[in-house]
Amino acid sequence: MLRDHPPYPLSMSEPIAVSPPTDEELAQLGQDLRKALTAIIEMLPEEDRTADKLAKRFPIDGAVARRMVRAVNAPSDPQVLARSPGIKQLRKLAQSTQSEALADALNRFDVAIKANGKSKAELTKRIRDNDQSEGVFEQDGEAEDE
Repeated sequence: MLRDHPPYPLSMSEPIAVSPPTDEELAQLGQDLRKALTAIIEMLPEEDRTADKLAKRFPIDGAVARRMVRAVNAPSDPQVLARSPGIKQLRKLAQSTQSEALADALNRFDVAIKANGKSKAELTKRIRDNDQSEGVFEQDGEAEDE
């Protein structure tokens, strides 16, 4: 029997439905991103593990370095995602450090952003709303980038 339409998208431009990440998946992703960023920070001698020294050593500016340090020190694993610098900046860092762990976490982070509603700001709002309801939320005072 012939079908009226094929069982697959006609072109790659047709969207494939992806469900939003679960809270557990966000926690695991935050934990993985924290480990990857910590490994990069630990490439510096202990006395040089500051945002200013990170900005001098790696191809990131001071604001990105400060967000990176804040992300690593986040009180919950999902907040690592909320506090992290943008994916574009972190991709430059992953490339310059040849960090496969960071590149993998960023790929998954990008998928999570798109599946949750297309922007990092929307994902951050979800994470902060969840953390506020659990009493974990801590305001870091910076506007989120997308």
